Amino acid sequence: MFILSTPLKQQSGVVLVISLVMLLLLTLIGVTSVQTTSLEEKMAGNMRDQNMAFQSAEAGLRAGEQRIEQIWNNGAGSIQTFCNGTSGVFYKAATANVCDGACTAPSCPAPSAGDSSTWTTASKSVVAVTGNTQVASEPRYYITYISNIPDIAGVAPPELSFMITARGTGGQNNTQVILRSYYGGKTKFQP
Repeated sequence: MFILSTPLKQQSGVVLVISLVMLLLLTLIGVTSVQTTSLEEKMAGNMRDQNMAFQSAEAGLRAGEQRIEQIWNNGAGSIQTFCNGTSGVFYKAATANVCDGACTAPSCPAPSAGDSSTWTTASKSVVAVTGNTQVASEPRYYITYISNIPDIAGVAPPELSFMITARGTGGQNNTQVILRSYYGGKTKFQP
């Protein structure tokens, strides 16, 4: 009986090395996709927070416009009556005087949107109650009386123009949006 013997080949281990390299590549792809997903989640959360702050500031602008309309419809009589210390309305004049609360002298500075105390001091800005519980704090606004444009014929009341500045926060207080709009029209009262 003949037995054919085949010489045994030495194992070279190439399959082991290739499988380890493939495992390393799959691990890198998995880690990268987890990091990318985490970053996208953070970006989406920040965008949502920024959008909530923007919507809150817009609600503050609408509250300022409604305040002007409310006072106009009640027939305040004059701009001095309009600036009665409770409306959050300020004069914007060359002397930067303000007509609000305890600060009625011409030497009082007008509020600054960039100053954080503007948004925390009751005499400088008004809280716009929106009832939105998702934001860190309710939006605040202040109204600046800019000027009046008299009627050419001198018959109709002048058009008054105001600047409304509002600040809204998102879900966290450090997410803030400050918006400004200009509002004007004919009114029942004289400047």
